[in-house]
Amino acid sequence: MFLSVLFAATLAGAAPLGFDEAVGRALQAPDILGAQQAAQLQRTLAAEVPLLTSNPTVLVQPQARYERGVGAGPELQAGLTQALNLSGLGEARRTGALREAEAAEAQAAVLALEKRAAAAAAWLDAWGAQATAQLAAEEEKAAALLVPKLERALAAGGATRTELAEAQAFAAEATLEHLDQEGRRVEASVRLGTLLGLDGLPPSVAGQLPAIRPEGELPQVLAGHLSASAADVRATRALAQEERARAAETSAQRGWQVQLGVGGAHEFPDTWYGYAGATVTLPAWDLGQRELSLHRAEVKRREAEAEARARAWAPRLAGLRHECEHTREVLAVVEQRLVPAALAAAEHESSLFDRGESTLPALLRVRRLALAARARLLRARAETVLADFNYLELHRQLSPESP
Repeated sequence: MFLSVLFAATLAGAAPLGFDEAVGRALQAPDILGAQQAAQLQRTLAAEVPLLTSNPTVLVQPQARYERGVGAGPELQAGLTQALNLSGLGEARRTGALREAEAAEAQAAVLALEKRAAAAAAWLDAWGAQATAQLAAEEEKAAALLVPKLERALAAGGATRTELAEAQAFAAEATLEHLDQEGRRVEASVRLGTLLGLDGLPPSVAGQLPAIRPEGELPQVLAGHLSASAADVRATRALAQEERARAAETSAQRGWQVQLGVGGAHEFPDTWYGYAGATVTLPAWDLGQRELSLHRAEVKRREAEAEARARAWAPRLAGLRHECEHTREVLAVVEQRLVPAALAAAEHESSLFDRGESTLPALLRVRRLALAARARLLRARAETVLADFNYLELHRQLSPESP
């Protein structure tokens, strides 16, 4: 029991979380907020990318000259040059920075959805383990009462040592089951706390299971062209657009360029002059073919990946819908047939055993069956909620009003 007490103490100081609160706080996790803030910062800074792609160059060149018969004196040459890209490099860079921000935003949205789903699964795992641990604790107490009864019966000649040992083994099984579920509860709570980025003790779960589908019907949607609104499809296409913008930037960087220059000079003893000129770089041979090949190939890969993800949505949604229906069918069997039958058998066998009309092995067998059935009911309820949650999360992405 020491480990059980230790597990309970581990979670005692943590504030309990309900399902909706846990899923909502997933969006406040540090990595989610950091990804969103980074994407917003990229978008803000994209507007600050200058249209001029080169800095001006200033030349200041002091000199000295000596002429026979005249003497020595200072000279000075000064000039200013500015390179200009005539192929739209500045605008291409600004567009590229914006596309990078959009891709970062899309990836942050995918990460947020994944975090919500992971938080929901962790909460339900913790809830199931906690509820099962309570069942095991009840069985542990009942088994603890059974052992002294068998010890008294053994002393009075009404039981065998084998029966006493079997009762002791059953009590140990109940204790181990209790400890196992406590361990699962702590593991799920630690996972939940890690997902939510909580500082301090892992949280405990509180409240009832949420009513994800209170009206009993799942909405239907045909994925088709609506799959373009799915977060993973948008993120992949945003990566393709980002790579396409990089290709345009590479092409513009190797395009037409002109370098303008103005300057003047003083030559000893009293000569002054100025100049202006232009140097043009022609896009003749080096057009960035090496870099462009990589960019364009990556665009093709991203577009193909986006198309594959879009086409996968219809079967994916159908599979999740089937999973929702399947878990509800399983829940109905467990809730309406298995549990009532197992509890009735355990109650009836307990009455027979108390009257001396049944054996200990028969009693322990039906009690194990009843405990397993009740634990299976808890698991079936949690699995149903998770399936409905996952389906509706994906369904919302395909809704016309989805961002």
